[in-house]
Amino acid sequence: MSTQNVKSESEVRGYVIAYDLPSENRVVYSEQNVDKEVKMKIRATRILCTTKLHKLGVLATQSVILTPPIDKETIEKVIDEVNQNYEDLNKYLKQKGLIELETPLIKVIELTKKQIEDFKVLAERKLKQQLDKGIDKLAQLINEIDTITEKEKRKKLMYNLNKQKREIERIDKITQELGIKLENEITLYIDLIDKAIDELKSEV
Repeated sequence: MSTQNVKSESEVRGYVIAYDLPSENRVVYSEQNVDKEVKMKIRATRILCTTKLHKLGVLATQSVILTPPIDKETIEKVIDEVNQNYEDLNKYLKQKGLIELETPLIKVIELTKKQIEDFKVLAERKLKQQLDKGIDKLAQLINEIDTITEKEKRKKLMYNLNKQKREIERIDKITQELGIKLENEITLYIDLIDKAIDELKSEV
C-alpha cells in the first residue's frame, strides 16, 4: 500500500461523541423531600444539553453520536457550553443546600475511514427506525386532521411540524455528508409533514 493510501485510510473522517449526563433520576434527587422545582431544573438542564450535543450529528446508539468531519473547535465549544450549564446548575443546587451533581462525562473519538463505516451501519439502522416510526405517526395525524377543530391546537401542531421539518432537514444534510443512504425515507417524511401542514392551514 502506498504512503498516500495509508494516509487516506488513517485520515479523520468523522467523530464519535459518547456522553453520560447527570439526570433527575439520581437516587438522592428522587426522594420525596426534594421539591418538584429542583427536579424540573435538573431535567431541563439535561434536555437542553442533550439537544446541544445531538445537533452535532446523528445518533448511532443511545448516548453515542456520529458526526461528519466538522471543525473540532465546534465540538469543543458545545462541550464547554454543556459543562457550563451543569456548573450553573450545581451553583443553584448548592444554594438550595443540596448535593451537587457529578461533572458530565463526554468523550470525543476520532474515526478513520474504516471505523466510520462500522458506526454508519449503526446510525443508519437507528435513524431508519426513527423515521419509520415518525412516518407512521404522520400518516395517522393526516387521517385525524379533520377531527381537530380547535384553531389553537391546529396552530400548535403546525408549529411543531415546522420544527420537525427543520430537524429532519438538518439530519438529511448530515446523512449526506456521512454517506448514509436514507433519501427515500427522509423524502417521504418531509412530504408527509408538508401535506399535514397544508391540510392544517386550510382550516385555520
